[in-house]
Amino acid sequence: MKKTSGPSHSLPPEVLADISAEELDALEATWRLFGGMPENHALEARIPALAGEMRTFLHSAGALPETAAAKRGMRLVPLRRVRIFPLRRWQGYTAIAACVLILMSIGITLENNTIEAPYGEQRTHTLEDGSTLLLNSGTKVRIAADYNKDSRELDLMRGEVLFDVTASPLPFAVKTDHGVIDVLGTSFNIRSWPSDAASATDVAVKSGTVRLTARSGEQAILEAGDTARLVKGEPVRVSEASREAENQLSWPEGFKFSNHPTQDILEELERRYDVNIDVDVQGLEKTRSGILLESPEGPEQILHDLCELHRCTYQASPDGRTFRIAPLQ
Repeated sequence: MKKTSGPSHSLPPEVLADISAEELDALEATWRLFGGMPENHALEARIPALAGEMRTFLHSAGALPETAAAKRGMRLVPLRRVRIFPLRRWQGYTAIAACVLILMSIGITLENNTIEAPYGEQRTHTLEDGSTLLLNSGTKVRIAADYNKDSRELDLMRGEVLFDVTASPLPFAVKTDHGVIDVLGTSFNIRSWPSDAASATDVAVKSGTVRLTARSGEQAILEAGDTARLVKGEPVRVSEASREAENQLSWPEGFKFSNHPTQDILEELERRYDVNIDVDVQGLEKTRSGILLESPEGPEQILHDLCELHRCTYQASPDGRTFRIAPLQ
């Protein structure tokens, strides 16, 4: 199985135009050192303008040789009482590195406005109102630019989040592809992976009350212990005080799926432990499985239980990053 998302490690083509060899070496070195930029087209589109302004200032300060781009008179950020000092080449490279870091920090904070947990990690994020989000591996959430002003809105772009919402007069809403979840103060979990077999949004409430509104306009009220599923074109399915709520809320400490598509379980394994799983058993991904582990030691324990259930075997690569599931001989 192949991952479909991850960080980009190359410079956007627009940035390469009109950059000298010396500049390119310094920019690429810094880019590689800090792991590249996250995928975000709006952010990449702004990089050339900001980089141009900073390069022009560096040229005027004597840090870099003049280029055609500088001669055309790129717009310069107004500065007052700036003292110009000649810089050695290594100092120029250091200045470029600092500029690239500034670009990265500005872009991520102002342009991107998203929080993300990479594969193999779970991350906690505290919003400015004190509400906390625990993101499962591979999850991405967009925060509204005016969050905590007139409302509190988030967009779950993909993944799974355990929310602990601070009570406030301002409404709190989470949007997914399938609808909106509104709440005033509660703790609940939302799972919405576009790659899941059901292509649905699953909600489980730990405490308090939430209101679900499907794209069709249908609404449902959930209380502690309830779960619901939103699927495009289908009625909202609510299960009151179900055991499934406990399973959905336990992912920070455990790995619990009850009668779940095996394909979804394998993809969760890839995200949770940042591994690749190749399946050579025909039809395995279309089966259903149940995995109920409180504190799994790692992917091999889960794969062992899966293979016991479906009569298959698995083999790990020497580095433990790739697993191959094969038929039992």
